[in-house]
Amino acid sequence: MRRKVPALALVFGLLGFTGLPLRARVGAETRSIAVKPGDTLHINDDHGKIRIRPWVGTTVEVKITKTSRGQVRMSSSGVYFRRSGDSVILHAFFSGLPGEAVDFEIRAPKFMNVTISGANPDINISGIRGAVRIQDSAGLIKDLKLFIRGI
Repeated sequence: MRRKVPALALVFGLLGFTGLPLRARVGAETRSIAVKPGDTLHINDDHGKIRIRPWVGTTVEVKITKTSRGQVRMSSSGVYFRRSGDSVILHAFFSGLPGEAVDFEIRAPKFMNVTISGANPDINISGIRGAVRIQDSAGLIKDLKLFIRGI
């Protein structure tokens, strides 16, 4: 045990000197908006995870989690979440600091139409019966479980 303590101190000391970036959760909040059949949820997130699950309610509920690598200031990043006509817009903005991400964990009624765009989001969506459109430049799409109508 005597040798482990100095070894651990050495490892943690080296990590501090190398400047390896650590991800820090900056904040999480939940927002919601009432929706109706025919509405479309438009999501834009360049860096983060988008997870959409169905539920029986008549609101879209979004848990928003912001993270940053090594810096705890994310005041320049933000999220725009508003209704405009038949559209509900959810858009993440970034300050340009390396390692920033905004994750969206969404509960939406099964009837929602959904469009997702972004440069590098990880997308996980299931159970939505409305139209789904994904435009993703380099992100990972997994667990895509949708209801497909016959041609």
